[in-house]
Amino acid sequence: VYANDLLSRVKEIDGVTDGDLSFEATQPELRVDVDRQRAADLGVSMDTLSNTLRTMIGGTEVSKYKDGDDQFSVTLRLDDQFRAQAGSMMGDFFVPASGGRMVRVSDVARLTMGNAPGSIDRYNRMRQISVNANLDSLKITLGTAIAQGLVAVIGFLIAGVPGAMMLGFVT
Repeated sequence: VYANDLLSRVKEIDGVTDGDLSFEATQPELRVDVDRQRAADLGVSMDTLSNTLRTMIGGTEVSKYKDGDDQFSVTLRLDDQFRAQAGSMMGDFFVPASGGRMVRVSDVARLTMGNAPGSIDRYNRMRQISVNANLDSLKITLGTAIAQGLVAVIGFLIAGVPGAMMLGFVT
């Protein structure tokens, strides 16, 4: 969200062309927003919830099968048709809670499908999203572009950027 806002501010600078981000959310992802207090009240541990969801989506090796000289792994996971609709269906599944009770996933977590990056760029071990652009040398000089870029960044900072975010220029 912040990177897109900064990119739109940079694109407003006259003479800046081809503005783009290094971030592309292209991979489907299941987002799990756990109500930790509710889960604790119902006796569902985070470990149990995460392992159950991981098994449903990614699978867990539960056994090995040997046929002559060949050995095969047996993996437990949901069928493709159910994993494709994980956001809408998994809330109806149950997870074990303390005391041998079963609790519906939707009672302790909100599941939504979204997109995630195919890869995460890092700089000094911190996540990085780069805003890149070119200059039309007939309309703007590098010095003017940097000055106007600084104005865009300052406006971005005034708008309220989280403290854990760092901004910098590379020419």
